[in-house]
Amino acid sequence: MIISSQVCHKVLSNPYKLKYHMRVHSDRREFKCSVCGTGFKGRGNLSRHMINFHPAGKGTEEDSKKDSEEHLQKMDQETE
Repeated sequence: MIISSQVCHKVLSNPYKLKYHMRVHSDRREFKCSVCGTGFKGRGNLSRHMINFHPAGKGTEEDSKKDSEEHLQKMDQETE
């Protein structure tokens, strides 16, 4: 079965892939970071964010809070 996105006409091989792809066209960000609250459209993006910005076991809790605050400031600057 071959189907395509009605928004961008990308061709996909099954309905599951279409459902996943349609997140690209949505403003919904269902996957939230438990540390800083940033939202993501896909689980993979959240996982990559956690590895890059909130690696487990890095430093103390105070360091983690400082890193999170700096990270949020950086993200705020990028959206301005």
